[in-house]
Amino acid sequence: MTDINTTSKISGRLRTTPGVLIGGLSLLLLGGNAFAGFVTSSVGTGAATDLTASQPLNAIFPDGDSSAPTFTTTMNDLYNCLSNQQTCTTNAKTAALDTNNDGELSDAEILATFTAMSCLTSVPSANKYARAIVTEVKQLSDLSDCDAVQTAITTASTYVVDAPSIDDMSDVSLAQYGTTNAQMTITDGAGNAHNTADYSVSSTVTLTDSNSMTVTQNWFELGSNGMLQLTSGTSIEDVTPGTYTVDVSVTDTNTNSYGLSGTQQFGLTVSNQRGCIINNGIASANFDTNGDNSAISGAKVTISGSHNTNDLLFVRTATKSGSGNTVTYTNVGTSGITGTYNKTSGQLEFTGSTTIDNWISIFRKVGYIYDDSGAAASTTRSLIFSLSTNVVFNHSDGKSHFYKFKDESENGIDFDDALVAAGNSTLFGLQGYLATITSAAEQQYIQPKLGGIGWIGGCDRLGDSTIQSNCGISASDLTNLQGKAKTAWTTTTGHHATGDGESYFYWVTGPERLEFIGEDTRNCSSSNYAERKQETLPISSDSSLTDPAVSIVTTGSNYPYHNFQGCEPNNYRHDSNGENYMHVYASGAWNDYRVDDSNIAGYLIEYGGMSGDPDVDLTEDKSYNVATEGQFCVHQS
Repeated sequence: MTDINTTSKISGRLRTTPGVLIGGLSLLLLGGNAFAGFVTSSVGTGAATDLTASQPLNAIFPDGDSSAPTFTTTMNDLYNCLSNQQTCTTNAKTAALDTNNDGELSDAEILATFTAMSCLTSVPSANKYARAIVTEVKQLSDLSDCDAVQTAITTASTYVVDAPSIDDMSDVSLAQYGTTNAQMTITDGAGNAHNTADYSVSSTVTLTDSNSMTVTQNWFELGSNGMLQLTSGTSIEDVTPGTYTVDVSVTDTNTNSYGLSGTQQFGLTVSNQRGCIINNGIASANFDTNGDNSAISGAKVTISGSHNTNDLLFVRTATKSGSGNTVTYTNVGTSGITGTYNKTSGQLEFTGSTTIDNWISIFRKVGYIYDDSGAAASTTRSLIFSLSTNVVFNHSDGKSHFYKFKDESENGIDFDDALVAAGNSTLFGLQGYLATITSAAEQQYIQPKLGGIGWIGGCDRLGDSTIQSNCGISASDLTNLQGKAKTAWTTTTGHHATGDGESYFYWVTGPERLEFIGEDTRNCSSSNYAERKQETLPISSDSSLTDPAVSIVTTGSNYPYHNFQGCEPNNYRHDSNGENYMHVYASGAWNDYRVDDSNIAGYLIEYGGMSGDPDVDLTEDKSYNVATEGQFCVHQS
């Protein structure tokens, strides 16, 4: 800090007096632009004498009669006006110090009092030390002791009399996928830099939004290292994206400091890197739980369609923890509820039980930060809010279907037992069944959200009574086969069918029960008869086939969906207890296994689409146009 001339208003006119510049403001003496304080007294008995170099303080400020202020009163008044950055006016004691006779005392005039004393060996030359000198001298009891006065002045010269300084800041940009703090360059009043051990300041950070409204949330603070950073417990997702003006003020806290402040202002932009959406408008009226609203166990929010692993579903105001593929949210606003987001599956799953109204409250806090690069690029984003932790898919039948992988890896489970267990399962009154996957969209959507090798609801060789029992059908059901009638079963060379439906696969569960899936045609690159590649046959008659390994009729045919792994199904273990039951690998590919295969880890249950199901609505779909709704989290509730 350097001495400057400052302008202060006095008795309706302007005059120039020595002062200092603090934080960009013109301040008299120690940073103020106006002093007010002393009651001016007339000169009378005991008034200050003319100032000469030889006079000690007790001569300059002699005790007088009761009409004149005492030295102690005078010094205290000087201290108070200087400390409060107010004008110091003259009194009967100090009139002689007013060398320009304007009725007021400048810091230069006060300092000149001590500089003129020949008995003093050292007096600071900078006018800004006036306050420090008055602070020390007013504590003296013997004004005739020049050594004591010198000691007081020497102590005053060690005061921190400058304000902290903050280097100019360029506008700052913080992002929820990028930088979340900004380094500032600060020096305290003693000249200590922000990255040194002796650096000593206190600070405040104030944000003003684009509407000139002060932000009440305590999002940012100035760290002890001069870093503008998030306050403890605050996540960048908690900060409402937008543009702000930041005012940072630092106050010197060194020992024997004037406690002056320095300020800096700069612009701040908080963005979501690529975009952010916060849902609003969800209400309990959007759901129908068949009357079960009091204790709903678990809920889920799912990114509908393809997404990028940089995407993030978050819960505003919740406590965030974890890194990598999984992020956990606690303190979501309802006791006992915890949320976990999986970046691979794009699902935010909540555990715990609570009422539908509480679930709605939690849903309204969920935000979606998306990455629009690569395969995830799109002009719209969609979220599915579900009152179930099961995977939910908007099925082609116009209804929401739910999927749950039941882990039985500890003890294993046979196909027939899984079929019964799935059939005995319900979800808000929806009938469960071993899953039937009938489209590429359904397969693609549920595949990354499930795990383990599990049974699904398909069988072949339905003419065998044992398999009929295991697959939950009867002999009479064979007259109702859809897509390929029993009469189309063949034992033509190239099939290893025996006339009982071997190699002809059908769904045996769900709304698709008895619908044809596909046929093992023994069309595989290997010559081993036990390694077949499934090729789907036309739903229409295949009577024109001469050799299924060579040609397949395709013109005008309608093929059902299948996702068998290469060279599957193949009835590899082709004895009387052969591979007649369908399962899905963790990769999503299908295969045929024996009824009691030990590789099975569980089974996949599907809910939805069954006749007799109650009319429930467990999901709410929200679609957002990125161009109009994806900036700065505009949808907030």
